[in-house]
Amino acid sequence: MGNAYARMLEDAEVAGLFEPVPVLQAMLDLERALVLEQAALGMVASAHAATVSDCCSLEGLQADDLVVRAAEAGSLAIPLVQALRAKVRSRDEQALAAVHVGATSQDLIDSALSVQGLKAMACIDVRLERILRAILRLQQAHGAEPLLARTLMQPAAVTVLEHRLINWAMPLHRCRERLAQCAQEALTLQLSGPVGTAAAWGAKAGALREGVARRMALPLQPFSWQVQRDRLARLAAELGITAGALGKVAIDVALMSQAEVDELQESSAPGRGGSSAMPHKRNPVGAMVALSALQRAPQRVAAVIGSMAQSQERALGPWQAEGAELVELWLIVAGAASAMAQALEGAVVNPQAVRAHVSAFEQAHGAFQKDDGLRAERGRWWAQLAQELTPPTRSEE
Repeated sequence: MGNAYARMLEDAEVAGLFEPVPVLQAMLDLERALVLEQAALGMVASAHAATVSDCCSLEGLQADDLVVRAAEAGSLAIPLVQALRAKVRSRDEQALAAVHVGATSQDLIDSALSVQGLKAMACIDVRLERILRAILRLQQAHGAEPLLARTLMQPAAVTVLEHRLINWAMPLHRCRERLAQCAQEALTLQLSGPVGTAAAWGAKAGALREGVARRMALPLQPFSWQVQRDRLARLAAELGITAGALGKVAIDVALMSQAEVDELQESSAPGRGGSSAMPHKRNPVGAMVALSALQRAPQRVAAVIGSMAQSQERALGPWQAEGAELVELWLIVAGAASAMAQALEGAVVNPQAVRAHVSAFEQAHGAFQKDDGLRAERGRWWAQLAQELTPPTRSEE
């Protein structure tokens, strides 16, 4: 069931992607794609490939047991390939000649990380889009509302609410773009054999890699990336930056929701943000999750970067640490994005409180010119965001 303290901060859908069953099945999907493409290229017998393909499922296997055995083997893939060979042997011993031909455990492990990682990135993207839509809704409903700006945690000048909202939205928009780019570059097919040369496949290696990539719907990098981990490190860094951007939104929401401020409250729902001892409280739990993510994410990013020094043609230690830390980073960031999406989709602005703070400030310090200098620039950016977030019409699909 995992770590209870961490699970309450995670996104359940993304956490499910990295349970033993889907991860091991992704590895078997690569074995299936490999043997079918080898058969198509005349590298193995078609009848043997059909037998192997039929065996590439977890039916009859205990995923949790395979993970336990992986601790002794030093690889998730080794006990899985052993189990696959046993299944194939029980069907047709001659078909063993077509199992895992020329491949290596790193092919399975890295490719499964890419398959499940792309799904995790898609989930995070959906959550970030929900947040941007929620911020846009607040801007359209209340963006022109005068707001007391605060610097160094103290009242500073009068601006408008959309000025704060755009400081939330623009970094998240950039994060969304960069995450998509980094995912496409980093989460690709790994298929190059024991030392990354694809030697076992000879002149057909290029065609085989391209065919398997198509079957797996994975991007394909030139050459092997067995010990080239810079792209994964950049992805980790962008995930960490996204945690920071979410944390910025979270800290502002938390400050604005304090009872003595009461400018904005997170979405409400039965049981959300309650207290075991003080029933009058309404805690900003979405902000809490996002701020906790920002406490945890930088260490995960550092661990992935620290894993880049991978010895010779396959690493002992850093590679294994990298996968574990990267998955934790996905869980952390997805949890933060999910929490803030929930927090903002039903968030409520209190115009009376906002105006009261502005009025009190102006009574004490005199009337201030409302910050309109960048209104046109803000307006253009909001219009562009609204256009991006508008679903395509049927004629455009």
